[in-house]
Amino acid sequence: MLFLLLSLTAATFITKYRRTAKDKERAEFRSFIQPKIVEGVLQPPAKLESLYPVPTKEWQWEVIEEILIDIAGRIKGEYLINVTTLAKKIGVVDRLLLGMKSRRSKVRGESAIKLGYLHVPEAVSALQRMAESKNKGDRIAGLIGLGSLATKEALGVLLSELSSPSRWLQVRLLHMVKNLGSDAIPSLIEALNGADIKVRIMAAEILGDLRAFEAIGPLEDALSSEDKDLRARCAAALGKIGDVRSAGKLEFLLEDKAWEVRAQAAKALGLIQHRPGAKRLANLLRDRSWWVRTNAAEALSQLGEVGFDALRKAVTGKDWFAREKAIEQLQKHGIAYTESDGTISNEL
Repeated sequence: MLFLLLSLTAATFITKYRRTAKDKERAEFRSFIQPKIVEGVLQPPAKLESLYPVPTKEWQWEVIEEILIDIAGRIKGEYLINVTTLAKKIGVVDRLLLGMKSRRSKVRGESAIKLGYLHVPEAVSALQRMAESKNKGDRIAGLIGLGSLATKEALGVLLSELSSPSRWLQVRLLHMVKNLGSDAIPSLIEALNGADIKVRIMAAEILGDLRAFEAIGPLEDALSSEDKDLRARCAAALGKIGDVRSAGKLEFLLEDKAWEVRAQAAKALGLIQHRPGAKRLANLLRDRSWWVRTNAAEALSQLGEVGFDALRKAVTGKDWFAREKAIEQLQKHGIAYTESDGTISNEL
């Protein structure tokens, strides 16, 4: 028994010693190679030849990949192109492309994601094939890899997947496309004008979140869609973009037959702070939909004094629903108002 305990203790010590030695070796290699990689990234691509010895061990490749990916996540423009060029010259890209063909799912997935992080445009076709795989792990890895690329082809695949029945995947894809920022806008506008209604709705939402001013025209055109969800999402997007020139079309939607559209149009007019729309918003305080009444009251509170005046008038009106929402907003903002019996409330 004592012998067994001593053996186990010795084995643990040896394992720990080896791990410590390996960590030390890895750290030493990183401190040696990282300055060289940074130097290479800061040089024009033409000067990136023969800066590095070819790695001979798997962990050395891993360290180089980690450094390149870390740098790629911190920079943009010409220097990002240098990172990609450098990754090709040292053989990292070829190694990862080969890894995508591995029999091991983990290796395939990691290789796909790393190629995306390194912004390798030549990997798009391979990532597209992986994104279409029946294997769930491969499919997600392919989509994540594509999500880091801003090429038209990559965005096309991501947007086509927005209609996926998986809500988790939809949310992940939305996050990836939003992270691409302005690079994604042209493809999003194209998707907004497409045939797939689910993709059009998602594209409208992202364009609003990105505050894409160049999408105002296409979003306004889509307000005439027969699909109420698309109309509502486009109205919401126009509100987030905040261009007052959209106010006229949004006011027209205040009479839409779908309450979802009326609610989003009211909210958008508040975000735009369209004061001429105060009277029409006040009329919505009597709407049969709770959401429409709520959004209209909140929108009025965003219009300043003209909005508060409309809310005060609603307090003394005969409509109970309008009165309730008006009082709610006036109390929220600490605005004094006169009750129907002449009592002054919220007086400072």
